Amino acid sequence: MSAVYQEIKRLTQELPKENFTKIIAHISKDVDLTNQMKDALDLFDADEEKRNYLITYLNSIGAAGTRSDRVYFFVDNSNVTIGGGYFIRSQKPGRFLSSNNKIIFDYGLLFKKIRGNRELGGNLIIVGSEISPNDSIYNQGYDVKVFKRNCKGKEKGVDNFIMLKMTTTFCDEKRPSTLILIAGDGDYFETLLEAIKRKWKVEVWFWSGILNCFNNHEPTKLCKKHLFPIIVSDDLKLSFPTTGASDKIKYEAKIHYTKLETCYKFFIYINGNPYNGMESLEITSCTMIENREIMEWLAQLNLFSWINRKNDSIFLYFNNKAELKTAKEWIMKEHKEIVIWEKTVQRRKPNRFYKRN
Repeated sequence: MSAVYQEIKRLTQELPKENFTKIIAHISKDVDLTNQMKDALDLFDADEEKRNYLITYLNSIGAAGTRSDRVYFFVDNSNVTIGGGYFIRSQKPGRFLSSNNKIIFDYGLLFKKIRGNRELGGNLIIVGSEISPNDSIYNQGYDVKVFKRNCKGKEKGVDNFIMLKMTTTFCDEKRPSTLILIAGDGDYFETLLEAIKRKWKVEVWFWSGILNCFNNHEPTKLCKKHLFPIIVSDDLKLSFPTTGASDKIKYEAKIHYTKLETCYKFFIYINGNPYNGMESLEITSCTMIENREIMEWLAQLNLFSWINRKNDSIFLYFNNKAELKTAKEWIMKEHKEIVIWEKTVQRRKPNRFYKRN
């Protein structure tokens, strides 16, 4: 028996059965929704019919005024790619890259990972650098709004624009939902606090080292009221004076921070020739295999994807033989249509530089 049904049952026992206007007004603080339900109830003659309608209607949309399961995405694209590039190049094997040119970001897979089975509330707002036309985001039915750089190639006003879009969303939407910001949130601090004050959930997905708000802002009363205790994913630790704060906090009224380092294998891969004697797995197939498919396969195995295509062959590169073995055994088991060859890339000797006399 749902909470909505129990509430209706309680009210119908306390109030006269014919007084359904008070019942829906009690449940719904939304005037338009109340009037809509009231008009529909006028079509029924019996109290039982009205009650059944109320139960069905409210269960289908959720009680008005309660939190929606919808999510709204806002992305600082350059923040994601620059921070991600630094991270990948700090890890093996990406540390051998001389630039970010071989690092491929797939926003479709990033949104898929973060969204899960939650309903999308509106357009995906992506501000900053352009997204590759080959990104899977364009094949997943998303209504994407990408706001590019200005005519001088600069990203002036990116932060202000994202703040404007976030503010417009949580002010215009009648029911609190979940706001998801993919960026470091130092420049968006006050906007996020305002969203929380309006009963929204807030998630910040970020690269470590660019979460600046706790370094640049003093913990105000609003911050203390809504952000303690802060939920932090993985091993990120944040410290604040929490005296007297914990007993004032509602469970949902807090920002949930998640490091993108915890899921980067699901939406980033390296494309091109390998470096430094990586282990190589060559595969061919009579059917087309896209890079993002391979990335999802390997990410499930907790393996990072380095992919290179030559003619009809796809080469996958790994840090060691143990990783190669894990990938090989999984592919042989799950994709018997794929033919596998194995070889080791010759190790390159480091360049030597000599000082001229």
